[in-house]
Formats: sequence, structure tokens, C-alpha cells
Amino acid sequence: MSWQHLLMLNLVCCYACVFLVNATVSAQEADTEPLQIRVAQATPPLNPQSGSPDQAPQISSQQNRNSVSREGDNSLPASLFNRRLPTDLNPHRQQIANLPGADIVLGFEAFTRAATKSDDLLSRSQSAVGLSAQRRTPISTDLRIRGSRSGQLLASGSYWAPARADLDTMLNKIDSSIVQNMIAIKGPYSVRYGPGFGFVDLQLATSPRHEDGYQWNGATSLTYKTNGEQWFGRQTLTGGAENWGYFVSYGHSTGSDYEDAINVPVPSSFKSRDLFATIGYDIDESKSFEFTYLRLDQTDLEFPGLVFDIDYLVTDGFEAEFENDMPIFGDYFRAEGWHNRTHFRGDTLGQGKAFQIPQLRTILFSPSGTNGFGITDVDGASTGYRFSWDFHLSPEETIVVGTDMIHLDTELNDIEPFLPPNDNNFPIPASYSNDAGLFVEHHADYTPVRLTSGGRIDFVNTHAVRNVRGVPVDLEVFKDGDLDQHFTLWSAFLLAERDLNNHWTANAGVAFGERPPTLTELYATASFIGTLQRGLTSVNGDPLLDPERMRQITVGLEGNYEDARMGVHAFHSWIKDFIAFDLISLPDEFDEGFSNAVQFTNTDLATLAGFEGYGEFDLLDQLTAFGNI
Repeated sequence: MSWQHLLMLNLVCCYACVFLVNATVSAQEADTEPLQIRVAQATPPLNPQSGSPDQAPQISSQQNRNSVSREGDNSLPASLFNRRLPTDLNPHRQQIANLPGADIVLGFEAFTRAATKSDDLLSRSQSAVGLSAQRRTPISTDLRIRGSRSGQLLASGSYWAPARADLDTMLNKIDSSIVQNMIAIKGPYSVRYGPGFGFVDLQLATSPRHEDGYQWNGATSLTYKTNGEQWFGRQTLTGGAENWGYFVSYGHSTGSDYEDAINVPVPSSFKSRDLFATIGYDIDESKSFEFTYLRLDQTDLEFPGLVFDIDYLVTDGFEAEFENDMPIFGDYFRAEGWHNRTHFRGDTLGQGKAFQIPQLRTILFSPSGTNGFGITDVDGASTGYRFSWDFHLSPEETIVVGTDMIHLDTELNDIEPFLPPNDNNFPIPASYSNDAGLFVEHHADYTPVRLTSGGRIDFVNTHAVRNVRGVPVDLEVFKDGDLDQHFTLWSAFLLAERDLNNHWTANAGVAFGERPPTLTELYATASFIGTLQRGLTSVNGDPLLDPERMRQITVGLEGNYEDARMGVHAFHSWIKDFIAFDLISLPDEFDEGFSNAVQFTNTDLATLAGFEGYGEFDLLDQLTAFGNI
């Protein structure tokens, strides 16, 4: 079937779905409809202040923090899709959310969409289009933004990266219940976060302030999904006074195997516990400080279709933020630093794994040929900082300059214990990536035209050790390749938006971005990483890979009437040196056609093209019909 026929088929299906009317507070998946019980104590009325980019020069740090609803505003916005309606974003984040290539998802949607993790919320949200996901388990979702995949996408706040490409994802460590808002930037249309083709700017819950003196509040939530007997419970405690506050939340979730459409059990059980705590202090009227800690403990996670399950996983994340609205240099200064580390261990010995993929016991080596098994342990960490200064040249014009550093460490072992000790490991050797970047971004509102542009340069170097336990020293990938790599990357973009009249706005953008190969793409050595749909695929890295280079154009049209909002955007991307897979060995006969090996390789040119659209109409004051494609 040609791509034209596929496009027409998709259009027919999507347009049929657009006309389905849903109440925004009741849209749930039929087989996972939750029973929710929510209890709250002593929660005062909320009074969030809205902001716009031209207010930034006048707002103080304490006002900036109070403009964000830190006490949990779960009310529905007036519109899912209108980015310019007042929200609980502070002016600096509103500036990012107003980009033509960005969608804003508010944290309250986690309850109405029965979402579990942050990437799950983004993929389910009705207020973001162009986002999809590969749903691996009920609590593990790998996000896609306009077709871009893991490695091409960056998650910021703290910089979050998967420790292992198949069993860990960008945002599955962060429960959606503690998310305040997320901004999805659909293309290389920002330079604030690092080298990538799409970005998620994540704002976790922050500490509240109370002008009338010390107050404390509590909230309890419980969600149950019948399919898989999944329980999600959370207890939250917040408190504070005029110039300080805290937010503490504990979540506990469990689930068993769910059933597919023909009632076949799918091994996907899990146990998960997380602790989130943040404390903030306003040093004076212009300076504030916030410290955040995140702890995640998971056990007995089953991954259907993949080689390994996880026995246990532990994540510790730390973040510190400092804001100054009257710095010596510039008009606004923000500094953030972070460190997060994930360690987990898994194997192939689960009963569900033996039931779903019985061939594993013959594919993985054993003397008898019938009881082979594998063990994996993974350690990954992200450390870095980001400094940025805003210069308000006028109420209509702002320049942001900054610098950041991102350091990634990873180590993966895939061991088949019955093989000889000097040749039983198929790892990603201990390796690291250092990225030092400089960026500048310019915002101008020359009504009816608004312009945003930016540029960035990154200096990236990577390294991996050559001597690894259980790996022959003459392994080809180590012998022929230079394991020290250096990349100089740059990116630039221009976005323009014009008001055609009181109701219609047109926008267009052009961007160029580069991103370095991941440590997996560079250094994997026949690891069983399920990056392809066929889960039993071993992958090999190439230390000589070139960075990917994307050029993207986008055009859009948005309408805004009193009772209706609508819009459509189209994009086209050309990616030079796209990192794809080269089949290097076919399945062996004894594998029964299940196992093959691939190697990461650059292709001359890949293209991604598509469009997205949305529409909503207010039927009643409390009922809105919406659809998107």
C-alpha cells in the first residue's frame, strides 16, 4: 500500500473520530475505567494570578512563585486548546508555552485521564496533539513527539534520561500526580534544554505560600482499574507561611496481569512506591530557593514481549533551583542544578516470561539447551546545571542567554551465566557523555506579529572503557572503533506568528537541530535491548556514528471564537545521518525464528511529515465537545 493510500485511510479514520462528542471530565478508556476516591482536608480557596510575557519585567520572585497554584488547582481550564487564555503558569513559563510549536498540559488532567506516569499523561492528554506513545506496561510509556523517539527527545526541569532504552523511559520515574504542568515543544524550536529534536519542559509540584500565616493542607487520592486489579494511592501534605513552604507526597501502586481483547493474560504485574518532597524559601522579595527530592522504589515489574523483567529498581533524584528578579546582571536570573541516578536488576526467570516466550530457555545458552537464562543490571545517572539570564529590552522584547552542562553516565551488563566467564557478558561498557552548551533566545511582540528566534552551540565528548568483565578484549566493536568521540553541534530556529483578524492567527517556523548518538547507539555490544518491535533483538553500537541533523518547517492556522476554538498544523522534517538499524544476522534455526541481531548505522536521509488538528465547541457552560487528529 502506498503512502498516499495510507494517508487517505488515516484521514478517513481520524475524521470519523473527530465528530465523537466527549465530556472532558468523563473520557476514559473502556477497559480501564477507574473508581476514584479523593479526600481533602482544610484546603483554602485558590487565587492563582495569571501572567503574560510582557508582565515579566514587573513581577517579583515572591509574586512569581505565588502566581503558580501551589495548593493544587484541579479546576478545568476555560479551554483545552487555547494557549493564550490565562492559566496558572508564571510569566516565564507562559512565554515558552505561547510558542507556536508548543502545547501545555496541566497536571489536573492526570485525574480525568486516569494517567499513571508523566509520559502516560502526555500521551493521553486531550490538550496536546502530535504526541503518541509506545505503551510497554501499565506504568511504563515511551513518548513520541511528531515521530521523534527516545534519544532524540529531552526531558528537562532536571534532565531525565533512560538508564536502559527498553526497560526504562524518559519520564516513567515521575508520577503524574505530582506534576504541575508540562510543556511539549514539537520540534527543535527551543535552545534552552540541550541538543534534541523535541523537548518536554517539566514543572513538578512546588511549595505553597500563605499570606495569612502558617497553614497546612492534606489530600488523599485512590484510583482503581478493574483490568489487572491496579491500585494507585497517594497521600499528600502541604504547608507553609508567607515566605516558605513544603510539599510532601507518597504514592503506592500495584497491579497484576491484565487481559487483552480475547481474555488472554498479559504478564504485566508491578509494585511501585515513590516519595516526593520539596521545600522552598523566599530569601527576600526578589530571591527564592527551592530544593526537591524524589525517590522511586519498584519491584517485580513484568515487561511483555521483552527479554528481561525487572526484579528491583531504585531512583534517587535531587534538584535545587534559585531565582532572582533583581540580579546585578540582567533583569531575571534562574539557576538550577540536578543529580539523578537509577539502578536496577532484572532477569528472565519469571513465570510470566516462561509462559509468554518459552523459546528463551533455548535461545539463551545452557548446557542442556532447555534451561538457559540471563541477568541484567543497569546503572545510569544524570548530573548538570543550567544558568539563564533574561534581559527585558522593552515590554515587547526579551533576550534570554544561558549556559548549561549535562553529564550522563551509564553501564549495562547482560550476562548469560552458563557461558564461559570470560565471554558471557553482552554489555554497554561503563561510559559517559559530557555536553557543555551556550544558548541565546529572542522574543519580540510587534503586534500583530510575534517573533521568536534562537541559536545554540554544544561541545559534546563521549568515552567508554575497553576492559569489561566477561567480554573478550579483542571484541570487534572495541578493537576497530575509537571510543573517545567529540562532537560540535549547533541549532537555530525562527518562529513567526501573525494575527490575521480578531479570530484567526497564522504561524510558521523553520529550524535546524543536531543531536549526538546516545551511549547505547555508540557502545552497545550485542545487548538484548528491545528497541525494535521484535523484542528478541540484540543490538550493536557503532563508535564511529555521526550525529543526526534535522531541518524542519512547520505552518499552522488557529481560530478562536467565543464558543469555539480550532487549529491545524503541518510539518515536514529532513534528517541527515538518521540513526537506524542494519540487520547483521538472521535468526538461527534453533532460535525458531525469534532472534536476530542489528547494528546502529547512519542513513543518508530520512523524512518525517505529517499534520495535526484540533477543534472544540462549547455546547453548554459546563460541557464541551472536542476532537483532534
